[in-house]
Amino acid sequence: MIKKVLLGALISLSTMSTAFAAHPMCGETELARIMSDMKNNMKAIKNSFKRGEQELLDDAAKALLSNIRESDTLVPLSISDKKELSEEQKKQFNDYQKGMAALEEATMELIAAKDDAERKAAIGKIGKTAKKGHKAFKMDCDE
Repeated sequence: MIKKVLLGALISLSTMSTAFAAHPMCGETELARIMSDMKNNMKAIKNSFKRGEQELLDDAAKALLSNIRESDTLVPLSISDKKELSEEQKKQFNDYQKGMAALEEATMELIAAKDDAERKAAIGKIGKTAKKGHKAFKMDCDE
C-alpha cells in the first residue's frame, strides 16, 4: 500500500515539474531586456532622489518613460508566445497594457513634480504600480 502511494506521488511530481518548467525563451526576449532596463532605471530614480541629484533623477525618469512606451505593445511570455492571442489572452494583455499605462502616468507625474514631496509621492506610486504588474505578469525563469 505504501509503495503504491509513494509511486503515485513520484509520478505526480515528475509530471508537475515539466508542466511548470520555464519557457525556453524566458529572460531572452526583447521585453525581458526592456524590463531589466526598467528595473535599473527605477533603482536609479530611488538612489538619485535619496542623494538629491535632480538631474540624474530626471534622466532616469525619462529613460523609464521610454522603456514603458517601448514595452507597451510587447506581449509577456506569461500570457503567450504566439502571435495570435485567444480571447482570454487578449483580456490578459489588455490588463498588462492598463498596468503599463498606470506606470506611464506615475512616471509622468514624477517628471512634472515641482518639489520633493511630489517627487516622493510619484516614486511611491511608481513602486506600487510596478510591484503590482510584476506580480501579475513576471515569468519565473529559474524553474
